[in-house]
Amino acid sequence: MLYWLLVFGAFLVVLGLTQWLLVWLKQHGVHINRWIFGLAAFLVVMIPHVVVKHVPIPVDAILYILCAVFAIAFMTESHTVLLHYEKEHPTTPAKYAEPGPREWWRRPRLVYTGGERSWQK
Repeated sequence: MLYWLLVFGAFLVVLGLTQWLLVWLKQHGVHINRWIFGLAAFLVVMIPHVVVKHVPIPVDAILYILCAVFAIAFMTESHTVLLHYEKEHPTTPAKYAEPGPREWWRRPRLVYTGGERSWQK
């Protein structure tokens, strides 16, 4: 149980560090594309392991922390882009999608009326 609390605490620290980094970058007029963050999250770990056969454990830990920071930055920037898009386009197709299989009560009912058009909504 204590292990999961430590992992959750570490996640909150990395999340706070990432948010602080993004705010600091925006204050200084630096805008990094979210896809750069997404690629850097994987490449920052993969490239040193491909180039060097044995990466020391402290360096590996730093690389994994950078991977986490870049991954969280990618997710938060993607969320910001999505919120900006929904603000500009309030009628998204998801709001008018058909109800799912568990929402059968929201589907229109078909009523038998007899005659030529026997089944109508």
